[in-house]
Amino acid sequence: FDDRNELVAFVAGFGGGTDVLTHKPILISSMLAVGEKPLRSVGIGRELKLIQAFYAYRNGYTAMKWFYDPERGENASLNLAKLGARAEEFHIDKYGQMSSGLYGPVPTDRFRAVWRFTSSRVIERLLGKASPPSLEDVKNVPIATSKFFPDSDRVLVQISGNIDAEQEKEKIRRRFRLRQILSHYFFRKDYIATEFVTGIKTDKKTKIERRMNFYLLELLHK
Repeated sequence: FDDRNELVAFVAGFGGGTDVLTHKPILISSMLAVGEKPLRSVGIGRELKLIQAFYAYRNGYTAMKWFYDPERGENASLNLAKLGARAEEFHIDKYGQMSSGLYGPVPTDRFRAVWRFTSSRVIERLLGKASPPSLEDVKNVPIATSKFFPDSDRVLVQISGNIDAEQEKEKIRRRFRLRQILSHYFFRKDYIATEFVTGIKTDKKTKIERRMNFYLLELLHK
């Protein structure tokens, strides 16, 4: 709550199922930020997830999972880049058509993030000892498109720099294009999204700055 006693954000979770890797109980979590958009970029979501992880750990959990829209860069940045979660499942039209004004007729394809918050990888990320990759770090990684599916252990998949600024038809077009790419790597192959890479790139000709957002998919070696 803020100083006016108005709800800003909340976090909620409940036990259910087991982690496919550790076979230990896993917390099914859902977090919703409420209020003006600027509040989404001041760290409230990250702090709430850390508090939730503290209480989850006290009750015997070492991991939690939740669904989110893969086209929303703000969510991807929090989930993968800041918290160190990984998107390990891709679901097509998870909730069907929603009446929400945020999504309209856009199909509700979703990633399921899994956050193993006691792993050394996550702890190093949270403590600032390890950073997410930069655009420069992945400049040599091939970029997948709806017509080009690189056969590489590491692949980049680009999403909109600001999906809320896109027109409805463009949102739908982007959804189906992203679905085609992710379906190839998640259903036909054994890939997961391990990182979210974001940064500002300046066009050499126009000098216009653009937000560039990419998922880094990596092949699971069994």
